[in-house]
Amino acid sequence: MRNKRKGIATLTLLLAFVLVISACSQSNSNTSSNNGGNQTGNAPAAPADPFGKYTEPVTLAVGQKVDPADKSLPAGDTPDNNQFTRYIKDNLNIDVSNAFTASPTNYDQKVSLSISSNDLPDAMVVNAQQMRLMYDNGQLADLTEAFNSNASPALKRVLEESNKRAMDTVTFDGKIMALPQAEDAGIHEMWIRKDWLDKLGLEPPKTMADLEKVADAFTNQDPDGNGKKDTIGIAGPSSSGKMYANFLDSANNLYGFDPIFSAYGAYPGYWVKDADGNPAYGSTLPQTKEALGKLRDLYSKGLIDPQMAIRTDSGESIVSGQTGMFFAPWWMGYGPLTDAVKQNPKANWQAYA
Repeated sequence: MRNKRKGIATLTLLLAFVLVISACSQSNSNTSSNNGGNQTGNAPAAPADPFGKYTEPVTLAVGQKVDPADKSLPAGDTPDNNQFTRYIKDNLNIDVSNAFTASPTNYDQKVSLSISSNDLPDAMVVNAQQMRLMYDNGQLADLTEAFNSNASPALKRVLEESNKRAMDTVTFDGKIMALPQAEDAGIHEMWIRKDWLDKLGLEPPKTMADLEKVADAFTNQDPDGNGKKDTIGIAGPSSSGKMYANFLDSANNLYGFDPIFSAYGAYPGYWVKDADGNPAYGSTLPQTKEALGKLRDLYSKGLIDPQMAIRTDSGESIVSGQTGMFFAPWWMGYGPLTDAVKQNPKANWQAYA
């Protein structure tokens, strides 16, 4: 029988992805004890090179968040059989399989159930509270030696650039209980149909007044030229998305309105300094109220997607050519926009700060 690499769990915390060792995963008929990492059972011999290939096949069972509305995988690929899992198999001799999958709406509940029942996959993404609970339950192993000996120089350099804040989030009682990777990919850009701007004689918006003017034109001046009032000025988050990111979940809030909030100096969901230099929760500050008022105004005028609260996938309106503007990270050029251009090669999507 194939061996299982025992007890690797991946967690998302603050601005970090973290890799932790679980003391509760099972390897075939051998069960490890719940002792914070002193495991039993026959683990495969690790290669001499920490980035090398295992001699014997290793199985890694993961818990994944899978959006049923996401159709981005190529035909024939699945969440546990795709170009990335095949690359891992070819280069490391590790077979990746799904211990469970859950929709974005149900994922946190599934993870909490996995932790409470001590039925952990080898890898899964969790939030800060779930990670603390795993630590308190003795479900994590000490990774200090493994990190110091085997973490790549590139990873260590990235973590050092965060002034050690990323490592602080995964260090308990002086021990590294997870392997973080500081993330900076969540900065939103403004994606716009440049061909619509050109058709209507408009420039890319630089102010909120410009933004409203462009959104109004995209909504009411038939930019797609089909003679129907069926276009959307600004896309919004899907039914499972958020209007803005927060300090516990800052990564890649797709189609959220973070840039609009920041245009007013508002940072809801984060702890910031107020006008007097004192710590304050951004959601409660006057700037946030002002930004929410503008969003309400834009929505009441029909300039923000009227169906954003009930859409399961905001990308659908982008792919279909209905939407002219949205906010998302740089890598959205590899997401729905590839399909949008396939549908309409004349769709000229451009990103602006």
